[in-house]
Amino acid sequence: MTFQSDLMTALTSDSILSAILTGGWFDGENLPREGMTLSNAPKQADGVSIKPFGVIRRRGMNDEGIRDLNAERGSVEFYIYAHKGYATIEQAISRLKGILNERNFVSSDASTAFLRFAFASGELVAEELASAPFKFVRFNLILRRK
Repeated sequence: MTFQSDLMTALTSDSILSAILTGGWFDGENLPREGMTLSNAPKQADGVSIKPFGVIRRRGMNDEGIRDLNAERGSVEFYIYAHKGYATIEQAISRLKGILNERNFVSSDASTAFLRFAFASGELVAEELASAPFKFVRFNLILRRK
């Protein structure tokens, strides 16, 4: 399995995080060109309200300062959305920190992929989701290829 698939498995297999984010996780690379919109966001039984969900986005990588280690440095961001309020989002962020901070993954494409919490945004609204509240969390990533 690849680092990306291992990361997704770590998120979806955590029962506490799954109970918080009932809409699941989406890989930003696999979203439609227009991104997440009301038409493709996970919905509650009423068909209108969105379920709490997350989107994973890998950010730029560079090898500056760690080139000799055959490694790259970058970040992974987790965007957490809810229908209203930030309490559910805060719970999800707290759980993400608990399961991912200073975690090392070993996969078919990486001999090590080390994550460390770096930043959590303030309260934001997603205009594309009818002003649904969201926050994003950034983890620094050091990835050493096999």
